[in-house]
Amino acid sequence: MSVSHIKPHLRCLDGSGSDLGHAVAERSIERAAGRSDVAPLSVGPPVHVLVVHTGQSANLRWSADGTPRQERFHAGEALVNPAGWAARPRWQDDVELLLLGIDPAWLEKLAAESGAPGQVELVPRFHFSDPLLKMLLERLVAEYSGPGPADSLYAQSLVQAAAAVMLRVAAGGRPLAAALTDSGTEGAWEITHLGGHRFSPTLLVLPYGYAYGRMETPAVKEILDAARAGRVRAEGCRGNSAWERPGQAAELAVREATGEDAADALRVVATDKAARADGASGAGRAEGAGRADGAGGTGRAGGETTHWEVTVAHVDGRRWRVTVAQEASLPPRPESCGAALGSPARMDVVAVRPLPENADGPTYEIPATVTSK
Repeated sequence: MSVSHIKPHLRCLDGSGSDLGHAVAERSIERAAGRSDVAPLSVGPPVHVLVVHTGQSANLRWSADGTPRQERFHAGEALVNPAGWAARPRWQDDVELLLLGIDPAWLEKLAAESGAPGQVELVPRFHFSDPLLKMLLERLVAEYSGPGPADSLYAQSLVQAAAAVMLRVAAGGRPLAAALTDSGTEGAWEITHLGGHRFSPTLLVLPYGYAYGRMETPAVKEILDAARAGRVRAEGCRGNSAWERPGQAAELAVREATGEDAADALRVVATDKAARADGASGAGRAEGAGRADGAGGTGRAGGETTHWEVTVAHVDGRRWRVTVAQEASLPPRPESCGAALGSPARMDVVAVRPLPENADGPTYEIPATVTSK
């Protein structure tokens, strides 16, 4: 055993050492309070520490705001110790732990690249359980415990995944989620992420499937009120995740043209790829279909713009033909967390044309419940 790179009073069984650069992963033994031959630091370590208890149930004591506290931890339960935190949690029994120490500057950079606004501030978090966290740290430590060299790319992906858990459970800088909780808004749940940047304020409305981006608290309240009434708030909406991406744009265009806001009133009944300049044509799903995060490939191939003809039907029998063009968004930007710069596809509506009542083609055949004022 060697001295822990994260907490000097621990004894490290195995781990990454300094090989990860911005992080240290290890499996260590911590002796019960008063039994260790190395005194703990008077303040917390200079890194954020994610700790997963792996052995027999044990008691953990700490002091927060001068109030002594104690919790009994079972295997798989975890805690987050922010950098420099002086509460000095101490185990009352000898324990085996999985630890991940993360450089605060690197975590700040990761959060910023993922779209988190402002500075990320971690708060202590005790006694939580995440079914994947123990597995992530076990595999990370095992990667540096085998006979051969570690796969650094794989190890870094495990660190990022664990860092995402740390941010999700302990970041005090999730303004939208915190504001919704503080305001008493009911009907909103926080999840890891919906696609794209994992900390961006996005929203998916169930059961209708409409996705929203760049949300703020007042807008979420309006969207929830509309959803309870069976209606769609158009502002900020990125489309219905049930449709292909050209269909998402087409349905929203029909809503804008008609003022229709009943959630179940419209249905995309056909999406056909239009003929290209060279006479070729085709039908089928658009690349990246059904995604609400703006990913899905570039908009041009060989200088040509891809077009779709989308048929949108109303529950009352009306139909529209919508022409949608796929272009490349500029300037280049990363499409998801840590991705290289690219040109995400953008769907532009070129035309919205009502179809005659007797026109051939599919209609809205599945009955829907429409809420009317």
